[in-house]
Amino acid sequence: VRKILKNGLKKVLPSFSAYKRDFVLPYDKNYVPATAITPEFTKLKNWRLKHEGTEGVKMECIVWKIASNCILMALPGEICHQIGKRSKKLSSVKYPFFLGYTNGCPAYIPTDEIIEQGGYEGKDSMLGYGQPWPFKIGSEKIIYDNLKFCLSQLNNSNHRM
Repeated sequence: VRKILKNGLKKVLPSFSAYKRDFVLPYDKNYVPATAITPEFTKLKNWRLKHEGTEGVKMECIVWKIASNCILMALPGEICHQIGKRSKKLSSVKYPFFLGYTNGCPAYIPTDEIIEQGGYEGKDSMLGYGQPWPFKIGSEKIIYDNLKFCLSQLNNSNHRM
């Protein structure tokens, strides 16, 4: 706010396009949780496995270009701050915005480094969301690859939402 008050608002020329892509973040099915399993978790886990599948967490990447120098990127879930920061750098625009918790919150989405470290954030936080397993290493690259693809499609008039 102080920066805006000091420098004033920046004018952007509207230019709208959008792209959406669905993908899956794969589970690490070899992980056995160290946390005690509750009946509530078991019920939610079984529901997820029946209705959402066993391969991983279904995600959707949505990117909106609202001006030539302003982009909004959105993913469902509680996205690790580092993923948001790195995603903004992918956009190569002056005003990139990254949004988490969009169209649902299936899980905490950690970086590969956090997954490797293990512990609560890297492995066991999935239990709180009723996910049967944590993510595999490489999930972060899947996110970036899908964001890059969506960003590449923004100026293609054949690919609008």
